Amino acid sequence: MAAPPQHRSGATSTGGSGGARGAAPAPAAAATSRSESPAAPSAPPSALPPAAQRAAFYSEAAAQLAAGPALTSVHDREIGLLFFPALLGGLLEPIQQSAETLLVGRLGVTQLGAMGLGTVLFQFSVGFFLALIIATTPRVAAHSDNPRLASRATAQGLWIALLTGAALQALVWAKAPDVIAYLAGGDAGVADGALLYLRSRSFGLPAALAMMVAIGAARGIKDMRIPLLGSLSYLVALVAADSFLLYGPPALGIEGAGLGASIAQWVGAATVCGLLARKQVFDLRDMAALPSAADVRPYAAMTGSLAVNNLSALLPTLVATSVATGLGVTHLGAHTILRQLMGFWLQLFIAFQATAHSLIASSISRAREGRAAEVLARIAQLAVAASLPLAVALFAARGSLPGLFTDDSLVAAEVAEVLPLLLVIMPLDALGTVLEGGLLGASDTGYLGKRTAVSCGVSLAVLAGASLIHGNLLAVWLGMKAINVTALALDLGKFLGVGPAWLGGGAAAGPGAATGAAARERRE
Repeated sequence: MAAPPQHRSGATSTGGSGGARGAAPAPAAAATSRSESPAAPSAPPSALPPAAQRAAFYSEAAAQLAAGPALTSVHDREIGLLFFPALLGGLLEPIQQSAETLLVGRLGVTQLGAMGLGTVLFQFSVGFFLALIIATTPRVAAHSDNPRLASRATAQGLWIALLTGAALQALVWAKAPDVIAYLAGGDAGVADGALLYLRSRSFGLPAALAMMVAIGAARGIKDMRIPLLGSLSYLVALVAADSFLLYGPPALGIEGAGLGASIAQWVGAATVCGLLARKQVFDLRDMAALPSAADVRPYAAMTGSLAVNNLSALLPTLVATSVATGLGVTHLGAHTILRQLMGFWLQLFIAFQATAHSLIASSISRAREGRAAEVLARIAQLAVAASLPLAVALFAARGSLPGLFTDDSLVAAEVAEVLPLLLVIMPLDALGTVLEGGLLGASDTGYLGKRTAVSCGVSLAVLAGASLIHGNLLAVWLGMKAINVTALALDLGKFLGVGPAWLGGGAAAGPGAATGAAARERRE
């Protein structure tokens, strides 16, 4: 299943929850006719304005984090019910990639390279539209008690995804030849194969974006099993379709691989939409009405910030890989292995982030900032606690781990030299990833875009220094991790209300706002 690129960066805008913060209508409203035009939902009488609501959440979360860890929490069961399916879904992604690689690899090295290039471009295109997840979650969460309104929010998101996907497919068909020719260099075989693969796979772009909306809707109702089952159906369909279309009849080769992935994308999207329908969060009849400009606005408002965020998160990795390439093949091999190892534990933290996003968006959409803060603090504690024994175990195995990837002693030694740095930073990565989930839950994408751009600048400065002094791979990874450490420092400042005003910090809740939020929740 084409998921958004997995890095520690998401985003959301202040407009993301603007249309989703209304109080749930009275139970009788759910029984009204579907053809009846619903009244505009009114805000809960106790709800703060959006900016003050976020400030209260940040202030209370900082207090909860400072209070220190506890052995148990009333939120542990709910966190577990979301975390484990999210983790399994994340672990399915490398399996999906490996399955397609194994099938295409039998065609030859050229076809394998073509698929790799086409896949990168496909995922890069999809990654620009994370707003489809982030904006849908609070809109559905606000109406999770009213199936009629929740379904309409989901249907509006699906229409936006399908129309955007169709436009994106047209853009891919028009621009792919030039982009692929540039990236493939002088290898005409790889370029031709990549173009065939990307164009055939582009038929799945509307489904890929629809899947993102469905993931957002599933998070809105706090059900991570739905995306997991969608990923499983995608994997089964991918293996079946690729096996048939690659080797035939009709034996379409690399073009068949792209078509197979497109078919699997539609199967995954249909599966998730069907599961949402069973949960009464989606009714096909709601697709009869196109979304209005007001429905599109939250998605459009987030897209720019998310694009900046994603590009800023990706750029240091691209530059670091270029610098590592300049150091020589041994360093590049070690760099690749380290990225694969980091991708393994990053899936763990991304599952915590997705859990935080779902639970916090649900709480904030109901004006329960105090509960959202408690959940964020608990998930942060669990993520850091999980990272510590994992880091110790990997450190103990640092001598044998590289042997799983290479027989080259020089490459293995380089990996063993750099790995301790990543393990020391691992708990910070865990905390930073969860805090980002809190920012996503609060729909604070404007801040996220600016914060990641600033962090990217710091990272690029360190990488430039490493390149100028012809530093080793350790210096390259110091530059790569600088973006994460800088982002964490800025996020902590955001929660504490001491960040720079131009970045959106320094806006802590006024005296008693946080405790007032908690007290208001107790009264309700």
